[in-house]
Amino acid sequence: MALGRQGFGTGQEDAPAAERLVRLFVPAFMKLSAVQPYERVLAFGLEDATPALLAAGRAGDEGEVLAVDPRPERVEAARQRAEALGLRNIAFRVEDLDAPDLPRAWFDVALCYLTLTQVRDVVGTLRRLGEALREVGRLGVATWGQPDRNRWLTVLQTALRRTAPALADELARLPMFSLAEPGLLSRRLAEAGYQDVTPERSTAEVTFPDADAFWTFVAEEFDRTAPLLARLPAEQREAVREAALRGARWYRREDGLVWLPVEAFVGVAAK
Repeated sequence: MALGRQGFGTGQEDAPAAERLVRLFVPAFMKLSAVQPYERVLAFGLEDATPALLAAGRAGDEGEVLAVDPRPERVEAARQRAEALGLRNIAFRVEDLDAPDLPRAWFDVALCYLTLTQVRDVVGTLRRLGEALREVGRLGVATWGQPDRNRWLTVLQTALRRTAPALADELARLPMFSLAEPGLLSRRLAEAGYQDVTPERSTAEVTFPDADAFWTFVAEEFDRTAPLLARLPAEQREAVREAALRGARWYRREDGLVWLPVEAFVGVAAK
């Protein structure tokens, strides 16, 4: 079942493209996760801090949120956003996602937004999250969809095919797509002991002012693709750039913007 197209969200139009990309599915994710007043929430990973901050607002002063991430800079940036919003019921902690130190049977909800692909043992991590949930707890999860349904990726792959085919194949194997196979996320959740698993396909579009802005995004800003492209010799990189610009212009609409489809799987599972 598709959840429909998600927009950028109010106030996101001027954010950097990388931030807009990872925030596209927050509305669908938060709707399914359904954080309620008074609830205790675990935000597992801060690929984007927005779900943790929204959860703190929804849980209210009588609820609480713990947000963990292994990257100190992500934790500090999220803490500053929370302070700017005046949120007092959210705590942040640097934590190894592969071996998190979490209380047992404490949280009502665990939020795992685009971070599950960052752990080495997906099923083991899901089990540890289940141990941290109360008996009637639930897990909200979002992972990237199939590579060929994420056009920001396929445009770049096509551009690489003629000049650097090995890099094109490497893009499809990025860890962020390790749970993209249809049905795989449901199977991993079931193996970890979750019930009522309902991941749904959610589609969105990320926009760029023009094709050059798209190239700047993949070549300089996005930390998944920029390091790969940096390995290309200058002449080869320029050839890929020209091909990527041609591919991106194919998605240009009457408003002049380049609109690229994006997909993720978003769902909730009961313990």
